[in-house]
Amino acid sequence: MTVCTAGSYCPASSNKPTPCPPGTFSASTGLTQESECTACTAGKYCEGSGNTAVTGDCMAGYYCQSYAFSSMPSDDTSTAVEANKKFGPCWTGHYCPTGTGTPTVCVAGTYNDALMGKASTDCKPCTPGKYCAGTANKVPDGDCDAGYYCPGSDTTNTPTTTCAIGEYCPAGSSLNQKCPPGYYTSAAQQGACLDVPAGSYYDESTKTLKSCLAGYYCPINTQYSTQYPCPKGKYNKLTGKQAETDCLTCPAGSVCEFSGTADETATVCAAGFYCLAGSTYTIPESSTYGGMCAPGQFCPAGSGTAGACTGGKYCETYILGAETGTCDAGYYCTAIGAKSKIIPADFASNRGAICPIGKYCVAGTTTPVD
Repeated sequence: MTVCTAGSYCPASSNKPTPCPPGTFSASTGLTQESECTACTAGKYCEGSGNTAVTGDCMAGYYCQSYAFSSMPSDDTSTAVEANKKFGPCWTGHYCPTGTGTPTVCVAGTYNDALMGKASTDCKPCTPGKYCAGTANKVPDGDCDAGYYCPGSDTTNTPTTTCAIGEYCPAGSSLNQKCPPGYYTSAAQQGACLDVPAGSYYDESTKTLKSCLAGYYCPINTQYSTQYPCPKGKYNKLTGKQAETDCLTCPAGSVCEFSGTADETATVCAAGFYCLAGSTYTIPESSTYGGMCAPGQFCPAGSGTAGACTGGKYCETYILGAETGTCDAGYYCTAIGAKSKIIPADFASNRGAICPIGKYCVAGTTTPVD
């Protein structure tokens, strides 16, 4: 009796050896049935029939778990379950170097959306803005959560890279973004910025909302503390104001010469002049804002109107901040605004006169005395 040769099997009553089929081999002799042929070992292929040893290594980009009959095997169609397949092109989410028996998984933070990966470099870093949890990712798992940002190769949707106060990160962010002027966040890990409310501004140095400054007003989305000053001729002494209508007209006698005025009493009309409401100069430029005091008048600093010279006094020239002096004895000066201490020019206007016969008038007399 002849012993069945290696690479073959000989069923009972056979008159010649039957080669072991492709994908198997046998170094032993005397096999009696096909099941005794050895499955091609992991990472190897056994091409053709009658193999007494494996043919060689499975090519990179393919896997040969068992029964592989080609170095670049087509997909094992004996099962639809990927994990049960015995050979074929390397799976997505994996890579297969030369001689692979079981595909190697792409590590967390990477993915591979293509078949036939050959090396770990075929596993792509997870896309910025996405995360790749676990292993064997075929595609990224999803977006980075709002309030976080994923710069790339991230393994979780809530990484340690978070948006700080004053920044925002919508879902799927790859980097942190500063809130635009007029917007803010009051806490870290925010997905969107809030409107800076009316009456406030956002202080970048302290990362807090602050009340609008006196002298200014702050509508919604105000970008910085001095963006909206009260205009010249107006003022606002209170904080937290929201609209230009909150700016008040500078009162008569005061001057609001600069925008952003908070204290209407800080600057007053110059002596010798009077300043009407809304004045922007200490010496009025036109009659719209006031004027100079004329003879018979005087205007102390801060005057809102021209004042008539007081009784018993006279005001001799233009631009007087105080009366010129006292009316002379023998004359009287009424409270209508005498222009000189010797009054002939004032007689007709009833501003004063020589003391009448039968009366006497000491210096500074307003009305002759019997």
